[in-house]
Amino acid sequence: EMTIGANVGTITKRKLGVAKVDDASMIYNGGTALSAVDAGKNIHLDRVVEGDDVGLTVKGTYDSADAVTSEDGELIKHTVTYDDMTVSNPNYELTITATNGNGTIQRKELDIVAEPVTVNVGSTMPTSFSGQVDGLIYADSDLSKGFTFQADSAATTAATGSYGVYGWYNGRVSGNLG
Repeated sequence: EMTIGANVGTITKRKLGVAKVDDASMIYNGGTALSAVDAGKNIHLDRVVEGDDVGLTVKGTYDSADAVTSEDGELIKHTVTYDDMTVSNPNYELTITATNGNGTIQRKELDIVAEPVTVNVGSTMPTSFSGQVDGLIYADSDLSKGFTFQADSAATTAATGSYGVYGWYNGRVSGNLG
């Protein structure tokens, strides 16, 4: 008589932690939320078997929405909180569901566009021009009221040609909003 036995085993989920958090970066949008894709790219987990996709999802939030403290200031080094971390691969589990990192918010570029004006040679140069500011987010749209449009002070109508019209912010001709 012969008896055949079997060993029964259990494979436990591999526990993962955070090995490294890359610095985050986003362009100013008036909010504090980092995109889900970018947040996931910043988190590097340890102990992942090479070639496996663990299906990490994570939410990233900056500690404030500001890029700088003043118009001429340096970019703020923010704390970025990563939470609601989960993995979809059933072979893995996270040992933590939140961590912190650092990040900056880049200034948003604006297009300041003056409306073209035709002036006859020898006529008086207009003292003001109209234009628009493209790229402001809705919450900051009142900033457009601070822009004025003028020809360069050296421009005259004495000769035929094209001359630049410039936009100034609150009368400033230099700086991050000048």
